[in-house]
Amino acid sequence: MAALASDDDERALEHLVAAWDLCRAEPLIALVDTLASRIEPRQKALGGKTSDDRYEAFRTTAARARQADLARLVAMLPRLTYGDVSAALDTLLYNWRYTPRMRTLLQSVRLPGYTDRLDELRTTHATPRDEPLSERARQTVAELQRLLTTTDDAGADLLAQVYADPAADAPRLVYADWATSRGDPRGELITLQFARRDRPPELAAVRRERALLEYYMHRWLAPIWNAIRPYSVRFERGFLAAVTVEPFAVIAPRPEWSTVIALELAYHEALPMEAFPALRELRNVTPKLLAQIAAAPRKLTHLGLATEPGLRTGTRSMPVIPELADGRAFPDLVSLGVWGYPEDWAWIWQTQLARQLARIEVTHSFAGESPWLAASLPESIREVRIRERANEARLVRAGATFQRLEVICREPSRDALAWVHMLELVPLRTLREARFVLPRKAKQDTIDRLEQATRRSHPQLERFAVDVDPFV
Repeated sequence: MAALASDDDERALEHLVAAWDLCRAEPLIALVDTLASRIEPRQKALGGKTSDDRYEAFRTTAARARQADLARLVAMLPRLTYGDVSAALDTLLYNWRYTPRMRTLLQSVRLPGYTDRLDELRTTHATPRDEPLSERARQTVAELQRLLTTTDDAGADLLAQVYADPAADAPRLVYADWATSRGDPRGELITLQFARRDRPPELAAVRRERALLEYYMHRWLAPIWNAIRPYSVRFERGFLAAVTVEPFAVIAPRPEWSTVIALELAYHEALPMEAFPALRELRNVTPKLLAQIAAAPRKLTHLGLATEPGLRTGTRSMPVIPELADGRAFPDLVSLGVWGYPEDWAWIWQTQLARQLARIEVTHSFAGESPWLAASLPESIREVRIRERANEARLVRAGATFQRLEVICREPSRDALAWVHMLELVPLRTLREARFVLPRKAKQDTIDRLEQATRRSHPQLERFAVDVDPFV
């Protein structure tokens, strides 16, 4: 308690872990977690350019045996080579003082081939004993809980305000100031992401933002980490904004979901919509889930329907979907995600929903030109987006034809042909403008090949551009 009273959090954590090592009392778990979560954001993440550098950083840091370092040691595990992971786990199992914090930190760690070792580490470190505390010990624990709760109220309240009003900027900026003042890197991330909304970021800022996300993203999303696909995570204004969920993952209500704007599912049949107040784009929706979410009006602007395996397409026999035909369940819907052929969805244009839609998003499964670009779509449809893996072709209509193409290349490639392939979706000699958006700067030779291929297919092209957006 003296260490807490003097704001020496690290010394207080050492005392708490030593107490756990002696008695394994369950009430100490929450105390250790609370205090450690206050210290860990102030610790600089471990790094290293090579695998040897990273393991050396792990080894030398672990040798100091400071409990405050545990989170960054655990965060380094997925970045080690397969062999080095084994040695690192041995260090944490045999040479590290037992701490209940190990269970919480390992929740978000994925190490293929080491699942049993991770379970052993959690069990060995964090299993409590079923022994009652003395009256004096209970009083000490209660006082420690009071001290930790009092000092943590400000941050918890500010974070709760962000989650309560995810659309607002002010709560995030206030939280950024508070976090920065405590050395929490979350504050720096919020500041960097707000700054690039107003002006293109400099290279140093791009690298710093990527580093912050690489080192801390799994920690900020730890309660939901096992339910999401890490490669799909996108942060905006310092918080989770877009993500794809793992197949069969249980989506339990958590505050971390409240800032999500775009969510892609994996054939889930239920979704706690109350956990997603900011949600505007929902993809891969099964018929069962559609019936659930259509039971009350939703503020979705995009709804993507899940492909139904085994259902024949191209036969003009796609059944009418009552939840969409009505239109009242989705008054803000302007974009619809479908699959198959245009004639499969012809019934849509006879419904109320057709008067709302301005964009169609198609999951591509065709060789060559997309039939959606040659279909007789209503004039209200001004844009067709064709998704193929992580990449996306956006075609904007001018009259009866689609004359402007924007290709979003989220998968970096050294070969221009990987991006030229998206041109095959578009009918020949129809484009007037073409723009490719790449995640990283490409070599001039690659850009030249890309332009040559585009102009060969569309000789009347008036404008060609290649832009870089590192956060596309």
